[in-house]
Amino acid sequence: MLILPPSGHPISLLHRPNPIKTLPSGRPPRLLLVQIAGIGDLVLATPAIHALRERYPEATIDLLTTPRCEGLLAVHPAIRRVFPFDITSFRNPVRLADPAILARLRQQVEPVRAMRYDALLSLNNVASTRGGFTLGALLLWLDVPLWVGRNTEGRAPYFDRELRERLGEGRHEVRVKLRLAALLNADPAPRPLDLAVTDNEREAVRTKLPEHKPHVALLPGKQDPSRAWPRASFEAIGMLLIQEGYHVLVLGGDAEAGVLRDHDRDEDAPVTNLAGRLSLRESAAVLSRCHLAVAADTGPMHIAAAMGTPLVTVMEQAYRNRFHPWMDDARCRCLSPGPGRSVHEITVEQVWDAVHDLTGKRKNGE
Repeated sequence: MLILPPSGHPISLLHRPNPIKTLPSGRPPRLLLVQIAGIGDLVLATPAIHALRERYPEATIDLLTTPRCEGLLAVHPAIRRVFPFDITSFRNPVRLADPAILARLRQQVEPVRAMRYDALLSLNNVASTRGGFTLGALLLWLDVPLWVGRNTEGRAPYFDRELRERLGEGRHEVRVKLRLAALLNADPAPRPLDLAVTDNEREAVRTKLPEHKPHVALLPGKQDPSRAWPRASFEAIGMLLIQEGYHVLVLGGDAEAGVLRDHDRDEDAPVTNLAGRLSLRESAAVLSRCHLAVAADTGPMHIAAAMGTPLVTVMEQAYRNRFHPWMDDARCRCLSPGPGRSVHEITVEQVWDAVHDLTGKRKNGE
Protein backbone atom coordinates (compact mmCIF):
# COMPACT_ATOMS: atom_id res chain seq x y z
CA MET A 1 0.00 0.00 0.00
CA LEU A 2 1.29 3.49 -0.93
CA ILE A 3 1.75 5.70 2.15
CA LEU A 4 1.12 9.29 1.09
CA PRO A 5 2.99 12.24 2.63
CA PRO A 6 1.09 14.94 4.55
CA SER A 7 0.39 16.88 1.32
CA GLY A 8 -1.53 13.86 0.01
CA HIS A 9 0.48 13.62 -3.22
CA PRO A 10 3.29 11.12 -3.90
CA ILE A 11 5.36 13.69 -5.83
CA SER A 12 5.98 15.58 -2.60
CA LEU A 13 7.90 12.59 -1.26
CA LEU A 14 10.67 13.82 -3.57
CA HIS A 15 9.81 17.53 -3.74
CA ARG A 16 8.41 18.82 -0.47
CA PRO A 17 6.73 22.24 -0.86
CA ASN A 18 8.71 25.00 0.82
CA PRO A 19 7.03 28.43 0.53
CA ILE A 20 10.04 30.32 1.90
CA LYS A 21 12.28 29.36 -1.02
CA THR A 22 13.54 32.42 -2.91
CA LEU A 23 15.30 33.35 -6.12
CA PRO A 24 19.07 33.91 -5.84
CA SER A 25 20.31 37.40 -5.04
CA GLY A 26 23.20 39.20 -6.68
CA ARG A 27 22.57 37.96 -10.23
CA PRO A 28 19.72 37.75 -12.76
CA PRO A 29 17.63 34.61 -12.23
CA ARG A 30 17.37 31.70 -14.62
CA LEU A 31 13.66 30.98 -15.17
CA LEU A 32 12.00 28.12 -17.01
CA LEU A 33 8.38 28.53 -18.14
CA VAL A 34 6.42 25.32 -18.62
CA GLN A 35 3.38 25.55 -20.91
CA ILE A 36 2.75 22.10 -22.34
CA ALA A 37 -0.74 22.35 -23.79
CA GLY A 38 -2.43 23.70 -26.91
CA ILE A 39 -1.66 26.61 -29.21
CA GLY A 40 -4.20 28.89 -27.58
CA ASP A 41 -2.84 28.23 -24.09
CA LEU A 42 0.60 29.40 -25.19
CA VAL A 43 -0.73 32.53 -26.92
CA LEU A 44 -2.67 33.39 -23.76
CA ALA A 45 0.56 33.12 -21.77
CA THR A 46 2.27 35.98 -23.64
CA PRO A 47 1.07 38.77 -21.29
CA ALA A 48 2.51 36.87 -18.30
CA ILE A 49 5.75 36.28 -20.20
CA HIS A 50 6.05 40.01 -20.90
CA ALA A 51 5.35 40.78 -17.25
CA LEU A 52 8.21 38.51 -16.19
CA ARG A 53 10.56 40.07 -18.74
CA GLU A 54 9.69 43.55 -17.47
CA ARG A 55 10.35 42.45 -13.90
CA TYR A 56 13.63 40.69 -14.77
CA PRO A 57 15.08 42.44 -17.86
CA GLU A 58 18.43 40.64 -17.58
CA ALA A 59 17.08 37.20 -16.65
CA THR A 60 17.36 34.03 -18.65
CA ILE A 61 13.74 33.19 -19.50
CA ASP A 62 13.26 29.97 -21.46
CA LEU A 63 10.20 27.94 -22.42
CA LEU A 64 9.33 24.24 -22.38
CA THR A 65 6.38 23.43 -24.63
CA THR A 66 5.00 20.85 -27.04
CA PRO A 67 6.78 20.09 -30.34
CA ARG A 68 3.74 21.46 -32.17
CA CYS A 69 4.10 24.84 -30.44
CA GLU A 70 7.89 24.96 -30.48
CA GLY A 71 8.16 27.55 -33.22
CA LEU A 72 5.39 29.89 -32.09
CA LEU A 73 7.53 31.93 -29.64
CA ALA A 74 10.92 31.04 -31.11
CA VAL A 75 11.58 34.68 -32.15
CA HIS A 76 9.67 36.31 -29.32
CA PRO A 77 11.81 39.06 -27.73
CA ALA A 78 10.96 37.99 -24.16
CA ILE A 79 12.05 34.36 -24.67
CA ARG A 80 15.67 33.33 -25.09
CA ARG A 81 15.24 29.66 -26.01
CA VAL A 82 12.40 27.20 -26.59
CA PHE A 83 12.68 23.51 -25.71
CA PRO A 84 10.22 20.92 -27.10
CA PHE A 85 8.94 18.04 -24.99
CA ASP A 86 6.71 15.17 -26.13
CA ILE A 87 4.26 15.03 -23.23
CA THR A 88 2.01 12.59 -25.14
CA SER A 89 4.66 9.87 -24.95
CA PHE A 90 5.64 10.82 -21.39
CA ARG A 91 2.12 10.33 -20.00
CA ASN A 92 1.73 6.91 -21.70
CA PRO A 93 3.26 4.08 -19.61
CA VAL A 94 3.14 1.69 -22.56
CA ARG A 95 5.21 4.04 -24.72
CA LEU A 96 7.62 4.73 -21.86
CA ALA A 97 8.37 1.00 -21.80
CA ASP A 98 9.89 1.39 -25.28
CA PRO A 99 13.64 2.05 -24.76
CA ALA A 100 13.86 4.14 -27.93
CA ILE A 101 11.04 6.47 -26.84
CA LEU A 102 12.44 6.78 -23.32
CA ALA A 103 15.89 7.62 -24.74
CA ARG A 104 14.34 10.30 -26.97
CA LEU A 105 12.55 11.87 -24.02
CA ARG A 106 15.79 11.89 -22.03
CA GLN A 107 17.49 13.66 -24.93
CA GLN A 108 14.79 16.33 -24.80
CA VAL A 109 15.18 16.82 -21.05
CA GLU A 110 18.99 16.77 -20.77
CA PRO A 111 19.62 20.25 -22.24
CA VAL A 112 16.93 21.66 -19.92
CA ARG A 113 18.50 20.07 -16.84
CA ALA A 114 21.91 21.31 -17.94
CA MET A 115 20.73 24.93 -17.68
CA ARG A 116 20.41 24.64 -13.88
CA TYR A 117 17.39 26.92 -13.66
CA ASP A 118 16.66 28.67 -10.38
CA ALA A 119 12.89 28.41 -10.70
CA LEU A 120 10.21 26.99 -12.94
CA LEU A 121 6.78 28.49 -13.52
CA SER A 122 4.17 25.98 -14.62
CA LEU A 123 1.40 27.78 -16.52
CA ASN A 124 -0.64 24.62 -17.09
CA ASN A 125 -3.94 24.06 -15.32
CA VAL A 126 -4.29 20.54 -13.94
CA ALA A 127 -7.44 19.03 -15.41
CA SER A 128 -7.28 15.59 -13.76
CA THR A 129 -5.59 13.63 -11.00
CA ARG A 130 -3.61 11.75 -13.61
CA GLY A 131 -2.58 15.05 -15.16
CA GLY A 132 -1.36 16.27 -11.78
CA PHE A 133 0.82 13.20 -11.41
CA THR A 134 2.18 13.48 -14.98
CA LEU A 135 3.04 17.15 -14.52
CA GLY A 136 4.68 16.53 -11.15
CA ALA A 137 6.75 13.67 -12.55
CA LEU A 138 7.97 15.89 -15.40
CA LEU A 139 8.88 18.72 -13.03
CA LEU A 140 10.89 16.27 -10.91
CA TRP A 141 12.77 15.19 -14.01
CA LEU A 142 13.69 18.83 -14.79
CA ASP A 143 15.61 19.17 -11.49
CA VAL A 144 14.74 22.79 -10.64
CA PRO A 145 14.76 23.88 -6.96
CA LEU A 146 11.87 26.39 -6.83
CA TRP A 147 8.48 25.31 -8.21
CA VAL A 148 5.71 27.83 -8.93
CA GLY A 149 2.38 26.82 -10.45
CA ARG A 150 -1.33 26.11 -10.40
CA ASN A 151 -2.84 23.81 -7.80
CA THR A 152 -6.07 23.21 -9.70
CA GLU A 153 -8.80 21.62 -7.59
CA GLY A 154 -6.11 20.35 -5.18
CA ARG A 155 -4.58 18.08 -7.85
CA ALA A 156 -1.07 19.58 -7.71
CA PRO A 157 -0.21 20.29 -4.05
CA TYR A 158 3.53 20.12 -4.66
CA PHE A 159 4.38 23.72 -5.63
CA ASP A 160 6.53 25.87 -3.36
CA ARG A 161 4.48 28.90 -4.42
CA GLU A 162 1.03 27.97 -5.59
CA LEU A 163 -2.05 29.55 -7.08
CA ARG A 164 -5.04 27.65 -5.76
CA GLU A 165 -7.86 27.64 -8.28
CA ARG A 166 -11.18 26.08 -9.12
CA LEU A 167 -11.98 25.73 -12.80
CA GLY A 168 -15.51 27.07 -12.31
CA GLU A 169 -14.30 30.42 -10.97
CA GLY A 170 -14.72 32.08 -14.36
CA ARG A 171 -11.42 33.96 -14.45
CA HIS A 172 -9.92 34.46 -17.89
CA GLU A 173 -6.79 32.42 -18.57
CA VAL A 174 -4.76 35.58 -19.23
CA ARG A 175 -5.61 36.91 -15.76
CA VAL A 176 -4.78 33.57 -14.15
CA LYS A 177 -1.40 33.41 -15.86
CA LEU A 178 -0.63 37.00 -14.82
CA ARG A 179 -1.45 36.07 -11.21
CA LEU A 180 1.03 33.22 -11.55
CA ALA A 181 3.71 35.62 -12.78
CA ALA A 182 2.96 37.76 -9.73
CA LEU A 183 4.10 34.84 -7.54
CA LEU A 184 7.55 35.66 -8.94
CA ASN A 185 7.02 39.35 -8.19
CA ALA A 186 5.93 40.41 -11.68
CA ASP A 187 3.22 43.06 -12.21
CA PRO A 188 -0.15 41.30 -12.81
CA ALA A 189 -1.73 44.31 -14.55
CA PRO A 190 -3.61 43.27 -17.73
CA ARG A 191 -1.77 43.74 -21.00
CA PRO A 192 -2.37 42.60 -24.61
CA LEU A 193 -1.41 39.36 -26.28
CA ASP A 194 1.73 39.55 -28.37
CA LEU A 195 3.29 37.37 -31.06
CA ALA A 196 6.41 38.09 -33.09
CA VAL A 197 6.97 37.19 -36.75
CA THR A 198 9.98 37.96 -38.90
CA ASP A 199 10.11 40.21 -41.95
CA ASN A 200 10.98 37.16 -44.05
CA GLU A 201 7.86 35.38 -42.85
CA ARG A 202 5.70 38.39 -43.65
CA GLU A 203 7.18 38.59 -47.13
CA ALA A 204 6.79 34.84 -47.72
CA VAL A 205 3.07 34.91 -46.98
CA ARG A 206 2.55 38.15 -48.93
CA THR A 207 3.54 36.32 -52.10
CA LYS A 208 0.90 33.63 -51.45
CA LEU A 209 -1.99 36.10 -51.27
CA PRO A 210 -3.77 37.87 -54.12
CA GLU A 211 -3.48 41.64 -53.98
CA HIS A 212 -6.72 42.73 -55.62
CA LYS A 213 -9.28 41.91 -52.89
CA PRO A 214 -9.53 42.24 -49.11
CA HIS A 215 -8.86 38.97 -47.29
CA VAL A 216 -11.03 37.20 -44.74
CA ALA A 217 -9.74 34.16 -42.88
CA LEU A 218 -11.85 31.14 -41.93
CA LEU A 219 -10.53 29.28 -38.88
CA PRO A 220 -12.79 26.22 -38.52
CA GLY A 221 -10.37 24.32 -36.30
CA LYS A 222 -10.13 20.62 -35.55
CA GLN A 223 -12.29 19.93 -32.50
CA ASP A 224 -14.69 17.54 -30.86
CA PRO A 225 -17.68 17.66 -33.26
CA SER A 226 -20.03 18.14 -30.32
CA ARG A 227 -18.22 21.40 -29.43
CA ALA A 228 -17.46 22.70 -32.92
CA TRP A 229 -19.56 24.94 -35.11
CA PRO A 230 -20.34 22.73 -38.16
CA ARG A 231 -17.95 22.70 -41.09
CA ALA A 232 -20.89 23.23 -43.45
CA SER A 233 -21.73 26.46 -41.61
CA PHE A 234 -18.20 27.76 -42.10
CA GLU A 235 -18.44 26.96 -45.80
CA ALA A 236 -21.76 28.80 -46.01
CA ILE A 237 -20.17 31.89 -44.42
CA GLY A 238 -17.29 31.55 -46.85
CA MET A 239 -19.66 31.63 -49.82
CA LEU A 240 -21.42 34.71 -48.47
CA LEU A 241 -18.08 36.46 -48.04
CA ILE A 242 -17.12 35.59 -51.62
CA GLN A 243 -20.41 37.05 -52.86
CA GLU A 244 -19.63 40.26 -50.98
CA GLY A 245 -16.29 40.63 -52.75
CA TYR A 246 -13.82 39.17 -50.24
CA HIS A 247 -11.06 36.71 -50.97
CA VAL A 248 -11.41 33.84 -48.47
CA LEU A 249 -8.38 32.23 -46.85
CA VAL A 250 -8.73 28.91 -45.03
CA LEU A 251 -6.19 28.41 -42.24
CA GLY A 252 -5.53 25.50 -39.92
CA GLY A 253 -4.05 22.03 -40.01
CA ASP A 254 -4.36 19.17 -42.48
CA ALA A 255 -7.90 18.44 -41.25
CA GLU A 256 -9.09 21.77 -42.71
CA ALA A 257 -7.53 21.19 -46.14
CA GLY A 258 -10.88 20.17 -47.65
CA VAL A 259 -12.80 23.30 -46.65
CA LEU A 260 -14.06 25.09 -49.79
CA ARG A 261 -11.55 23.05 -51.80
CA ASP A 262 -13.80 23.06 -54.88
CA HIS A 263 -13.44 26.86 -55.00
CA ASP A 264 -9.62 26.84 -54.84
CA ARG A 265 -8.67 25.77 -58.34
CA ASP A 266 -6.36 28.40 -59.80
CA GLU A 267 -4.75 31.80 -59.19
CA ASP A 268 -8.02 33.62 -59.92
CA ALA A 269 -10.14 31.47 -57.58
CA PRO A 270 -12.00 33.29 -54.78
CA VAL A 271 -10.54 30.95 -52.12
CA THR A 272 -6.98 30.12 -51.11
CA ASN A 273 -6.78 27.09 -48.83
CA LEU A 274 -3.57 27.32 -46.83
CA ALA A 275 -4.50 24.68 -44.25
CA GLY A 276 -1.55 22.46 -43.45
CA ARG A 277 0.81 24.58 -45.57
CA LEU A 278 1.99 27.21 -43.08
CA SER A 279 3.90 27.33 -39.82
CA LEU A 280 2.16 28.90 -36.83
CA ARG A 281 4.13 32.13 -37.26
CA GLU A 282 3.35 32.21 -40.98
CA SER A 283 -0.33 31.82 -40.08
CA ALA A 284 0.07 34.77 -37.73
CA ALA A 285 1.61 36.79 -40.56
CA VAL A 286 -1.34 35.93 -42.82
CA LEU A 287 -3.84 36.93 -40.14
CA SER A 288 -2.10 40.28 -39.70
CA ARG A 289 -3.02 41.04 -43.33
CA CYS A 290 -6.69 40.01 -43.02
CA HIS A 291 -9.63 42.37 -42.95
CA LEU A 292 -11.51 39.92 -40.72
CA ALA A 293 -11.40 36.37 -39.31
CA VAL A 294 -14.33 34.04 -38.59
CA ALA A 295 -13.27 31.38 -36.10
CA ALA A 296 -14.24 28.46 -33.95
CA ASP A 297 -12.97 28.16 -30.39
CA THR A 298 -9.52 27.06 -31.49
CA GLY A 299 -5.85 27.97 -31.12
CA PRO A 300 -5.66 30.05 -34.33
CA MET A 301 -8.54 32.16 -32.97
CA HIS A 302 -6.17 33.35 -30.24
CA ILE A 303 -3.44 33.94 -32.82
CA ALA A 304 -5.87 36.20 -34.71
CA ALA A 305 -6.62 38.09 -31.49
CA ALA A 306 -2.89 38.50 -30.83
CA MET A 307 -2.38 39.95 -34.30
CA GLY A 308 -5.23 42.43 -33.82
CA THR A 309 -7.38 40.94 -36.57
CA PRO A 310 -11.09 41.84 -36.23
CA LEU A 311 -12.73 38.61 -35.15
CA VAL A 312 -16.10 36.87 -35.12
CA THR A 313 -16.02 33.67 -33.10
CA VAL A 314 -18.45 30.95 -32.06
CA MET A 315 -17.84 29.18 -28.75
CA GLU A 316 -19.65 27.30 -26.01
CA GLN A 317 -21.01 29.35 -23.14
CA ALA A 318 -19.14 27.14 -20.64
CA TYR A 319 -15.77 28.21 -22.07
CA ARG A 320 -16.56 31.83 -22.83
CA ASN A 321 -15.47 33.49 -19.57
CA ARG A 322 -12.20 31.59 -19.49
CA PHE A 323 -11.21 31.59 -23.16
CA HIS A 324 -12.98 34.42 -24.97
CA PRO A 325 -10.71 36.42 -27.32
CA TRP A 326 -8.41 38.68 -25.29
CA MET A 327 -8.75 41.83 -27.36
CA ASP A 328 -10.62 45.12 -27.63
CA ASP A 329 -14.37 44.40 -27.54
CA ALA A 330 -14.86 46.86 -30.39
CA ARG A 331 -12.90 44.50 -32.67
CA CYS A 332 -14.58 41.26 -31.62
CA ARG A 333 -18.00 39.61 -31.71
CA CYS A 334 -18.22 36.43 -29.62
CA LEU A 335 -21.36 34.31 -30.17
CA SER A 336 -22.47 31.63 -27.71
CA PRO A 337 -25.70 29.70 -27.19
CA GLY A 338 -27.38 29.71 -23.81
CA PRO A 339 -26.02 27.63 -20.90
CA GLY A 340 -26.18 23.93 -21.66
CA ARG A 341 -27.03 24.54 -25.33
CA SER A 342 -25.02 23.38 -28.34
CA VAL A 343 -22.98 25.68 -30.58
CA HIS A 344 -24.80 23.97 -33.44
CA GLU A 345 -27.75 26.19 -32.52
CA ILE A 346 -25.84 29.29 -33.62
CA THR A 347 -27.05 29.92 -37.15
CA VAL A 348 -25.23 31.10 -40.25
CA GLU A 349 -27.55 34.13 -40.23
CA GLN A 350 -26.44 35.08 -36.70
CA VAL A 351 -22.77 34.88 -37.65
CA TRP A 352 -23.41 36.80 -40.85
CA ASP A 353 -25.15 39.54 -38.86
CA ALA A 354 -22.11 39.67 -36.54
CA VAL A 355 -19.80 40.01 -39.55
CA HIS A 356 -21.75 43.01 -40.80
CA ASP A 357 -22.01 44.51 -37.34
CA LEU A 358 -18.26 44.28 -36.91
CA THR A 359 -17.35 45.57 -40.37
CA GLY A 360 -19.95 48.35 -40.27
CA LYS A 361 -21.58 47.15 -43.49
CA ARG A 362 -25.27 46.60 -44.04
CA LYS A 363 -26.58 43.36 -45.42
CA ASN A 364 -27.45 43.04 -49.10
CA GLY A 365 -25.98 46.46 -49.83
CA GLU A 366 -28.72 48.29 -47.85
